[in-house]
Amino acid sequence: MKDMNQNSLAVSQSRALAGATFMVLGGVAFSLLNVVTQWLTMKLAFPPASAAFWQYAYAFLFSLPFLRKAGLSAMRTNYPWRHVVRVVFAALGVAAWVSGLASVPIWQAIALVMTSPFFIILGARLFLGERVGAA
Repeated sequence: MKDMNQNSLAVSQSRALAGATFMVLGGVAFSLLNVVTQWLTMKLAFPPASAAFWQYAYAFLFSLPFLRKAGLSAMRTNYPWRHVVRVVFAALGVAAWVSGLASVPIWQAIALVMTSPFFIILGARLFLGERVGAA
């Protein structure tokens, strides 16, 4: 019995390490993406809308193996219009972010993004009627 617990602990730790590694790699990838996006739009005058389009095109290519394995049924939802609205807002957000990277230094854009939790809290109070406290 002891041997079995040690094996499951080792698997759990290796998955935790793999998860942490992927999170760090994801952070590095997003940082590089922001630097490349700013370089393309600010230095090479690449249109921000085109930069956003190509970001989504590459993301789609990387998601194809998942879609092939899981099938389109993995995309099924009971609330399709809610997802359409969410996608529209996400696309507008990416377009705004890429346009911002094209016009301000990256340090300033990142500093502004760090204020987003405050706006989320404000929106939750104003639009969703949630109670906001010190915690």
